[in-house]
Amino acid sequence: MCWRCSSRRPVGLSGGGACRLPWRSSERAAAETTSTRGEDAVRGMRADARGRQRGTSRSDRSIGEVRAVQKPVLLEISHVEDTYRFRLEQPEPGAAVRQYATPPISRADQQSLQQAVEQAARSPLSPFSLEELGRLMYNLLLPPEIQAFLRDLDAPLLISTDAPEIPWELFYEEASKQFVGLKCAVGRRLVTDAAVTSRADAAAQAPPAFLLIGNPQGDLDGADREIELLSELAARCGGSVRTLLGSRAGLLPVQLALQSEQSYLCIHYAGHADYDRASRQHALLLAERTRLTADSIRKLLRGQPFVFLNACGTDQPSQSGRRAAISWQIAEGLAAAFIAGGARAVIATRWEVDDQRSAGFATHFYEAALLGVPIGEALRRARVQCREEQSDDSTWAAFVLYGDPCLSLVDPSIFTADGELRRARFSPSLMAALDLLPQEAQQTGYDFVATPHLFVVLAQIEGGCTQDALQRLGRPPLEVCQQLRHDIRRGRPAASAPRLAKASLSERVRRILQAASEEAVAASAALIEERHLLEGFLREADGPTVASLRRQGIDPERLRAILHGEPEPAGSPVAVAPASESEERGELSFASDAQQALTFALQEACRAGASVIETSHLVIGLTKVPGGCTAGALA
Repeated sequence: MCWRCSSRRPVGLSGGGACRLPWRSSERAAAETTSTRGEDAVRGMRADARGRQRGTSRSDRSIGEVRAVQKPVLLEISHVEDTYRFRLEQPEPGAAVRQYATPPISRADQQSLQQAVEQAARSPLSPFSLEELGRLMYNLLLPPEIQAFLRDLDAPLLISTDAPEIPWELFYEEASKQFVGLKCAVGRRLVTDAAVTSRADAAAQAPPAFLLIGNPQGDLDGADREIELLSELAARCGGSVRTLLGSRAGLLPVQLALQSEQSYLCIHYAGHADYDRASRQHALLLAERTRLTADSIRKLLRGQPFVFLNACGTDQPSQSGRRAAISWQIAEGLAAAFIAGGARAVIATRWEVDDQRSAGFATHFYEAALLGVPIGEALRRARVQCREEQSDDSTWAAFVLYGDPCLSLVDPSIFTADGELRRARFSPSLMAALDLLPQEAQQTGYDFVATPHLFVVLAQIEGGCTQDALQRLGRPPLEVCQQLRHDIRRGRPAASAPRLAKASLSERVRRILQAASEEAVAASAALIEERHLLEGFLREADGPTVASLRRQGIDPERLRAILHGEPEPAGSPVAVAPASESEERGELSFASDAQQALTFALQEACRAGASVIETSHLVIGLTKVPGGCTAGALA
């Protein structure tokens, strides 16, 4: 059944991969808009492999490694009479497009599947029932090749389908015993009749602006708390917030807010939605029983916001404390209206949700998304967290993303386009310490900021984790800082202090700051704290700072163990630490034979029980390099 015209028609795939449907040009543009808008300007982030190395499941993974994700894997699904056809397109250039189809599905099986989907939309299900639905879809609808693809999937997935009534995100993969929507980031590309409004890209808003519309009918207690929590999150990331809550969320105030010249980063709605029979349109319910129709949304929306519709139904009874279900037609109709008006992506609910838990779900989502986590991954994380908090409730499965899962709401980098440090990314106490870096560099004779300067300012944060770790190792922070300064001092102070900007930071310092950002994102922290920066610092296995610390009897591995609250290691080998300025800047590196010599010298020092590598160890290391010039000269 074609969901757009309620008439059965054959659906196929052309050589170019598009469904052979009577699309208008505007319709095709609407179908493509969610996967194309913003791709050139947005970088995605993929899940960090460190989560798997620590023994956690994929659903528990965290983000730690920044990667460029330009496009997700595209899976096109078309329903043709008694079968489903799949077209799989990998984002890698030159990758072959693969097409598969299911064997004919009997009428009885189709009816069984339809009943299971309708039950999911009607009432909350137990996890066992959701698994049963997921298994039924997996076994009935997927050819073996697509099953294998989903089993091995380790990338964001974008689904484009003419069968939107099926909850494709709930495929339950038997081997991993996991839902696809919990395993990876999933988005949907809308197929819609709505024409897309052509507007120029919105200018970047600094600070970001948020429009929050909540509980216009005054009957959703959780919605009030939801808007309050989101206001706090927006404020923490330096955003400006416009809130229309309760009776203030009338038709005229909302219309004026949508068409204002202010470019919103996010528009969030927590209230009711329905189908307005008078106008024959899907609509959001506002105060005094007024309605914001799909046509009004398309005409009034300005900019390219991300939209979150935490909406519930009105024309069916709901249990106490739950938000009644809206149909998938209403969810998709409103999503299509916002996207046609210019929205980059939309999240909407497809069945009944718990009032309080849906508010928690939205909070979990924004906590990740406002750190720069791509919206598909932020949604996956929110699903995992919501399910862990209440395993007997299906609220986590009700939310669907219409748009590119690789889209990021904010830039996760720590530098602006012109190389300035994004001060809003750091906690006030840490930023106050970082502001001391130029002075510290100048006093030691440097015209750039190096890692010793970074460690010194961290060790000066009163009551901070760096001071605490050093004191627990029996080393007074002040003495450690004085020795670091002595080891790197060049004599006279520099003529001027370097700027706290990318160009004035050594390569290692840049890496440490980026690592700190990744640690904060992995911990779902709103700001980069001192402990994240210290953890990023301890990732560096060598360098002049590590060399100086080791000479003072401070083992970085013991520092890391104290930071993590783990048992301290009994001992660790002495590390090779090149200490030159050029190496600090990342301009020079060791040749392979020199690296071998240093490794042999390190082994000799460890064998002799030395705390530092001496010249005798280095000479022995040079003689051990196979085919080296030292060994040749001695021979």
